[in-house]
Amino acid sequence: MNPFFICLFLIVPLLLAGCASAIRNSGEDSAWIKLEEIDNDSLLVLSRSVEQRLENHNLLFVDDELEQYLDEILSRLASPHEKQRHNLKIKVLRSRRINAFAYPHGTIFVSVPLLARITNEGQLAAVLSHELIHIVNNHAEKNLIKLKERSGAQIQPHPDLVFLFGEGRHAGSAAAVLSASLRGYSRELEREADSLGVFKMAAAGYPHDEFLGLFLLLRDYVVTENVAEIPFFNSHPRITERIRNYHNIINNSKLEKSDGDKNEEVFKTRVKNAVLYDARINTAAGRADLAEAQLDRVLSIEVCNAEALIMRGDLERHLSPRSTAFFLWYESALQCDSDNTGALRALGYGYHSIGNFEKAREYLSKYSELAPDAADIKMAEETLRRCF
Repeated sequence: MNPFFICLFLIVPLLLAGCASAIRNSGEDSAWIKLEEIDNDSLLVLSRSVEQRLENHNLLFVDDELEQYLDEILSRLASPHEKQRHNLKIKVLRSRRINAFAYPHGTIFVSVPLLARITNEGQLAAVLSHELIHIVNNHAEKNLIKLKERSGAQIQPHPDLVFLFGEGRHAGSAAAVLSASLRGYSRELEREADSLGVFKMAAAGYPHDEFLGLFLLLRDYVVTENVAEIPFFNSHPRITERIRNYHNIINNSKLEKSDGDKNEEVFKTRVKNAVLYDARINTAAGRADLAEAQLDRVLSIEVCNAEALIMRGDLERHLSPRSTAFFLWYESALQCDSDNTGALRALGYGYHSIGNFEKAREYLSKYSELAPDAADIKMAEETLRRCF
């Protein structure tokens, strides 16, 4: 299996929850396709269609500055010939899961939580270099050939790929094609992606020990989150073997001592919107500890980020409902942006909750003036009336 969770069900767990039963109850015959019917051209066409479907389902995180940054890193790792021949690009997924995978048509997908977890550009280069090797060395096509040699039977698509393509024979066949090519890579191909990936990032000027750092970081993630092993660690080879393989690569190669620039500060600045988005998701999921750490990370880069300050105040209010410390966060946001409707709203409701109606009137009046079409405007106006 692709070590960065190629299984697509990790991308859309919430969307799939409502349609899983319908998928399981659909006719099985319509979801099968013979392996001999699959060819490389159809593989590429359907691979491209997945990207389009992800976009149609609003699963791509759009941030022009971030995409430009990722493309700059990709241009360091890939030769101009590789980039042109394979039409290489990177897209960011709005997901709750740590995830990255490559599709054979040339797009590498990286999830927001993965960007929010890694700590520097070197670790990001490790992710991208591994996925880059899967594309430029045609691992999906090689995997397809081995599947055909090994199996004269049929293959069933993953139900969550069926979700993206819809139901029916044609849709089931399309999903089956991608399942056949992306359900998993052999130990040999994964070692190749790791080994050549290390050389790729080193040649691009990144410290190659950040490849090891990435594995250790993700291994620690499983331990600290106390979760069962997930597809990354169920891959072949397993994480411990891959760490051992990294040491073998370094010991048996002519790579110099690991040096180069990890670009930590640049990385933190360029991914801050992704970190902020992930903090919002973790707040909604009740992961206050992780959300707090992520918001503090954003504020360490941009002290006057009003959105992060407001979210930090919301967390404070949730964690310590009897405290009034949350006012400091909201007021800091308003100092950064005097017309910020989120801060005005939060302060207005906050002061009303403690009986300071004069302050509540001040902030809710301005909020109502600046946001007349807000979803909660009727509630705000009613609360304002109660302040007189």
